[in-house]
Amino acid sequence: MKNLFTTVFAITFLLTKAQEITIPIAEGVLSAELTEVNKNYLIISIAGSGPTDRDGNNPQMKNNSLKMLSDSLVSKGFSTLRIDKRGVGKSTITNMKEENLSFDTFVNDLSKWTNAMKEKGFKRIYLMGHSEGSLISIIASQRNSNINGLVSIAGAGTSADTIIMTQLKMQPPQVQELVKNYLDTLKGGKLLTNVPQYMYALFRPSVQPYMISWIKYNPSIEISKLNIPILILQGDSDLQVSIEDAQKLKDANSSSSFKILSSTNHVLKIVKDQTENQKSYIDSSYALNFEIAKHITEFIKNIK
Repeated sequence: MKNLFTTVFAITFLLTKAQEITIPIAEGVLSAELTEVNKNYLIISIAGSGPTDRDGNNPQMKNNSLKMLSDSLVSKGFSTLRIDKRGVGKSTITNMKEENLSFDTFVNDLSKWTNAMKEKGFKRIYLMGHSEGSLISIIASQRNSNINGLVSIAGAGTSADTIIMTQLKMQPPQVQELVKNYLDTLKGGKLLTNVPQYMYALFRPSVQPYMISWIKYNPSIEISKLNIPILILQGDSDLQVSIEDAQKLKDANSSSSFKILSSTNHVLKIVKDQTENQKSYIDSSYALNFEIAKHITEFIKNIK
């Protein structure tokens, strides 16, 4: 019977075709790829920060991590929706300006997709956020009753200001002090003035509104507010997010499930050393850790 069950899903996967779907908005169009297996389970995936698209790629890297994960989940009987955030991939926005973008914009767009999929007849909808997409999913889950569960993959456990200060710990003390003062100002909801040119990568005027909207959220505090099933996944070879981050999320919501992924880096690939870790960001031939799909399958199928 088990072999028959596996064969049926394998055939379903081969016969399933992805389709491009869109949501018109005032500024343009939001776009995503829907692979429908059935109406019982839909997993919506949300990529990480910057211009990272539905496949997990951006202009600086191509690893196809989210596409590979979606394919694996489809083979196990789940429908998937891989979204492009506004201004990324096929989600084209007219005259989009960085200063008009906020973290909550992405949260609201995710809710639009969730509601649209509910209207399409999907019975149970799960959000799967990777990296910054984890926090987007957490906030969206607070605001939308159509969400039945959350999967956080490589999600930070602390707020953006703490992450930035940790990343700058090797910088000279005067640089750290200046950055801390800037972050404190933004955290207080105020824009910075007279930022030196060498600080524009972090604090250029056009990105400051987004920083203000993002920095106010502490993932550990926000995940503690959720009363839906949660699965937290974290690779032990992740150079950007640590197991400690994942543990903070788990501790903040004690009813959540927590799995550590062996030899797995930030882009969900199996790597042996530092060289492979870096190469896997730009080389899609590296294998995805397919234990991820197994953990997600068990998590969703065990929800009462």
